[in-house]
Amino acid sequence: MREKITLHGLSSYERFIENPFATIRDTQKNYTKLYKTGDLVRYLPDGNIEFIERNDFQVKIRGYRIELGEIENALLSLVEIRQCVVIAQADKNSNVSNSFLVAYYVANMPISNAIIIETLSKYVPDYMIPTAFVHLKKIPLTNNGKLDRKGLPKVDYSSKTEEYCAPRNELEKTICDLWSKLLGVSHVGITDNFFQLGGNSILAIQCAHRISKTIGYQIMVSDIFQHKTIASLLEKSSSRSIVNIPKKEIPHACLSFAQERLWFIEQYEEGCSAYHVPMLFELAENSDENGLIYAIQSIVKRHNILSSNFYQDPSGRYCQKISEETLQSKNYIINTEQQYKKQLLSDINTPFDLIDHFPIRFSFYNVLPLNKKYLFINIHHIAFDGWSIDILIKELLTYYNYYCKKEALQLEDIEVQYVDFAIWQRDYLSGDVLNAQIKYWHEKLKNHETLLLPTDKQRPIRIKYKGHTVAFEFSKPLSNNLRKFSKSNGCSLYTVLLTGFYAFLYHYTGQHDIVIGTPIANRHYSQLQAMIGFFVNSVALRSQFAPDKDTLLTLLQKTQSDLIDIQRHQDIPFEQLVSQLEIERDSSKHPLFQIMFGVQSFGHLPDNNTFPILQQIDLNEIYSPARFDLSLFIDDGKEIIKGTLNYAENLFVKKTIERMISQYKHLLESFVENSQQLIKNVSLLTLKEYQQIIQVFNKTDHNYYRDKTLTQLFEEQAAKTPMNIAISFCEEKLTYQELNNRASLLAEYIRKQYPINIDKIISSETLIGLCLDRGTSMIVAMLAIHKAGAGYVPIDIDYPRERIEFIVKDSDIKIIITENKVITTLESILGTETHLINVDLSLNSLEPANIMPTIQKDSDIAYVIYTSGTTGKPKGVILSHQGICNMISAQHKKFNINAESVILQFASLVFDASVWEIFNALTCGARLAIATKQQRHDPDKLMAFIEAEKISLVTIPPALLSQSQFYELPNLKTLVVAGESCDSKTMSVWSKNRRFINAYGPTETSVCATWHHYKSGDSPTIIGRPIQNTKAYILNSNQKPVPIGVIGELYIAGIGLARSYLNRTDLTSERFVKNPFLTVNDKNKAYSRLYKTGDLARYLPDGKIEYMGRNDFQLKIRGHRIEPGEIENILLKHAEIKQCAVLPVSNGTNNLLNQQLVAYYVSQNALDENHLLKLLTAALPDYMIPNAFVHLHEFPITINGKLDIIGLWTKLLCMPKKRPNILFGF
Repeated sequence: MREKITLHGLSSYERFIENPFATIRDTQKNYTKLYKTGDLVRYLPDGNIEFIERNDFQVKIRGYRIELGEIENALLSLVEIRQCVVIAQADKNSNVSNSFLVAYYVANMPISNAIIIETLSKYVPDYMIPTAFVHLKKIPLTNNGKLDRKGLPKVDYSSKTEEYCAPRNELEKTICDLWSKLLGVSHVGITDNFFQLGGNSILAIQCAHRISKTIGYQIMVSDIFQHKTIASLLEKSSSRSIVNIPKKEIPHACLSFAQERLWFIEQYEEGCSAYHVPMLFELAENSDENGLIYAIQSIVKRHNILSSNFYQDPSGRYCQKISEETLQSKNYIINTEQQYKKQLLSDINTPFDLIDHFPIRFSFYNVLPLNKKYLFINIHHIAFDGWSIDILIKELLTYYNYYCKKEALQLEDIEVQYVDFAIWQRDYLSGDVLNAQIKYWHEKLKNHETLLLPTDKQRPIRIKYKGHTVAFEFSKPLSNNLRKFSKSNGCSLYTVLLTGFYAFLYHYTGQHDIVIGTPIANRHYSQLQAMIGFFVNSVALRSQFAPDKDTLLTLLQKTQSDLIDIQRHQDIPFEQLVSQLEIERDSSKHPLFQIMFGVQSFGHLPDNNTFPILQQIDLNEIYSPARFDLSLFIDDGKEIIKGTLNYAENLFVKKTIERMISQYKHLLESFVENSQQLIKNVSLLTLKEYQQIIQVFNKTDHNYYRDKTLTQLFEEQAAKTPMNIAISFCEEKLTYQELNNRASLLAEYIRKQYPINIDKIISSETLIGLCLDRGTSMIVAMLAIHKAGAGYVPIDIDYPRERIEFIVKDSDIKIIITENKVITTLESILGTETHLINVDLSLNSLEPANIMPTIQKDSDIAYVIYTSGTTGKPKGVILSHQGICNMISAQHKKFNINAESVILQFASLVFDASVWEIFNALTCGARLAIATKQQRHDPDKLMAFIEAEKISLVTIPPALLSQSQFYELPNLKTLVVAGESCDSKTMSVWSKNRRFINAYGPTETSVCATWHHYKSGDSPTIIGRPIQNTKAYILNSNQKPVPIGVIGELYIAGIGLARSYLNRTDLTSERFVKNPFLTVNDKNKAYSRLYKTGDLARYLPDGKIEYMGRNDFQLKIRGHRIEPGEIENILLKHAEIKQCAVLPVSNGTNNLLNQQLVAYYVSQNALDENHLLKLLTAALPDYMIPNAFVHLHEFPITINGKLDIIGLWTKLLCMPKKRPNILFGF
């Protein structure tokens, strides 16, 4: 902190002042005076003092405080310059008191001004670049060897002609002088750009007001935004009569539209502190308390809105009336810091009684332990806004000095009072004026989308207002570059920062139709500028752009154009706009937009004042109500641009907000550096963040069963534990030796039969069908196909005929291994074209023979599984041995699987979870316990089987697990859910006393790509981290990595990736893409490709991944995007509901925007719908409440154990239409 050096013990004169720090002992030692040295210094941590510079060498140019030494140091970076000095010279040619900078330098030869300016621009902002440069042979010195400032030649500023266009008449000269005074710039020309001279939105309001008074007709703020020069402004702005608000001289009136909404909130919340404006000031020790009381009471009398009471008249209309009472202060003598904080919190948060008391109160705190005095002022927002803060502080100083020092009162006349404005507003905003405004906003907001910013927490049903604010500042170079960029583009700093914020929100949401809010001062009528009151209006900002076509500069230009239009249509109060547009109300969030953005510089104490206030205390740490989800406000009132980001604590955590701030800064740095880059290519990630999510989160390299095939691993295990039970089914059991022998015999038979029937020998690309019922034979046949050197294609006999025919034809299967139970059905479907090998007959007839060794590589096909395709036809996914070997290696380590383990075989062979189960067991000596069909479809029978067989590892679909009642199952050590999302209720119950794994993995990634060890309290949507030798990337639509917490599409790389889709080169190239993050080290580790999962996910701060739904199916109800899981989680809180699913149905228009919700639930008896509605409405907004409830005794399950969506829709079609607004069309 810089302060002026002071020396004690010297005699009193002009620069000697009383020492306010003198103790009794100091007085005895003559330390009663201080000498003002005029030197700026600072304390170092060790107590030493560091000299900075002279105070009188610090100047103020155009409102900026400048240290001349900083410019001199920058000049000396030019090697040609040996000496230099910079001074501020008064402009004698200006009608206002202005100064400009002159740089004098010593060099062998004069240096081009352009070269000097180019060099200085690298080190200092525009406002610190001198206006004139003077070459000298030497710097003039005094007799004492110091700089002789008077000896420096004066510069005639009027000689400047470059790009200067002088006023042509008296009116232009008057306006130029007006701009010069307002902007603090000498010699304004009629072609100078308002914003390049340092103008901003606030100055534009003041400028419009002063020009209007000067020329006699109304100049709007939008005129200055559009016509940025005096010449253009006077030529092109239309002549409008100056709006005059009449003075009514009445003590009561209706509320303004904005006041009406705050009054409603105040009554609805039954008193809350969310709309208080508290201010705390530390007072100088010699401050006059009576003077401050007088000042505040005078301000209240001057602005009668501060002495108003609010009420509802007999007709139901909300009104305000002026009270004749005098506002009284409170005084507190506080003995402890704890008591001080408690009193302060109480004074901040105590609701106002707006009916019987003033909307302002103030108190004095004398805090004895701190030896400090404070003035606390609290004003309700219904009578006050941000602009009013500066008026309050200015008038507090003026009245205080009038009372204490008898200085003359110099205050601008107030022509009208707030009640006059409230009456005028309702009269003015009617008829054609109102219709024109409404028409504009109807078109502007037509078909707008709700901005879906990812949150850390689920949105509560009602706004809680509990918030926190994080303060930040931009670096000095960024602050300077932003101002320089805005001036060079002829726009305000607000426009640049808003453009950057649009780009930021696009990268956070993926939306390029963005609606946010901004506060507009609403002081564009001259009579309102000096008045305290609630004038600020919230205006909707909508930006629509094409991220793959528009650059940041293009977006800046669009934003500037939008702001001009908005300035012209800002009169309609937000409350009335919401009503006119019939925007649906939602108690959980602010209507229309939930994010606020603004640039302002209110509330700064005046410089060099004799004010009794030492400083204003920042109250953000103890009072930060969140009226919106996020509110970003930038303060450009000082050299360093500062900001605050207020957030709702019910939605976000502080670390997320801090990341957002860092990313916004990073984006702005990129913006000013390269405004020609496409919006889609802008990155929010700093280098450190990029390395974290791309590299650190993906450190998964690990040893696995490299260069092995599944056949080799099984045969090696059979040799190690030949007498261990390998598989069991009902009463049948096979040891590893028996299983190996049977598989070898069948493999040899297949080898011999294949060339006989197909006229080809088996190769690594050969595919053989597998169609058997559950039992030991299906395992024997699977192993036999591998031993024969081929890959298998599983076929379920319960598939529709068309699907079986398609799979056989698409995979070009010539041989299918089958059995007695299904061979007849297969023959009827396939005829004689496909050779069927009956394993029952083959195994019984086979005799031991010389078994040929298996010749396979780990890159050979292990199997092809067909999954559902978007075209209606299934697609075959080709998986190799190496991916499965990596997966089972990871399982063995993660689940501690060994020869003592018993693993459930639940999944159908057509579901890749069967691979997970079968080879997990058969490659480590464990027993594979095969469940029957009956056990697979009956949860109670399945649990009894698990208990009887002492099974230790189970993988089961969530839909089936949620239908089962809880069993202790003491031998079950690991329970894995996979295939679809599991609800939190099921997870919480079944995770007790065991390892509970939430596994995730598309078929294309070799069964499993990520997994999460669930712990109580975890979100059920967390799918954890990638398994070994697997990398996960979360990317936006442009395949760029998104920051932590941002939703993107999940991409998978690694050794488990499928080779391709069978016979689908188009789909393969679409879904398997080149890995842009590939390093030299990755090239040899199978990371060269990425698989586009189509799943939405986001990274959590600890590196875990959270699943957020499907990318190709967005559920949207009445304009709101909905996550059905939120509704399902609430329904599952009902004690009698075992299972539930919420799905959309169409209303018959075949339009996703017109879908409605249906909730299906499983319980013993049908439940009262009114009770269900009550349960949901207590936790969810209206648009998330289902239109119908369907009771079922059990959910239909697919062959893979997943929820059968088509089956649910069929149930709905069979039901009577209880609600007429539901049309059963799909």
